[in-house]
Amino acid sequence: AADPELRGHAWRALGGALDMSGEHERAATCYPPSLELFTATGNEADVAHMRFRIAASMVMRGEPEAAWPLLENVLQEARLRGSRLGECQALAYLAQRAEGRGDHATALEMTLESAAIADWNAA
Repeated sequence: AADPELRGHAWRALGGALDMSGEHERAATCYPPSLELFTATGNEADVAHMRFRIAASMVMRGEPEAAWPLLENVLQEARLRGSRLGECQALAYLAQRAEGRGDHATALEMTLESAAIADWNAA
């Protein structure tokens, strides 16, 4: 069998490709095996990213209320780990929650914070 880390990346890549092509239900089935493989190899950065992907997938599949607590945990974990990319991604999704609740000021604040991090990462 292929290296577990390689298989984890393959599952994640397949899920991402399916999400980009609008096949969110099929993509969702790819993320748990990836998470399990990264967990087994002790790759904390990829484990954290897969937690984000699973929560983001839930939002894309119309399960936002179940995803919000997961995304809050992703944001907290990203900040603790110093993962600016993880922080940026979680903020962007959590801004959607604020917008959906009519909290436009918070949505704007989170969006701008996410964009500033994204700009910093691009530099």
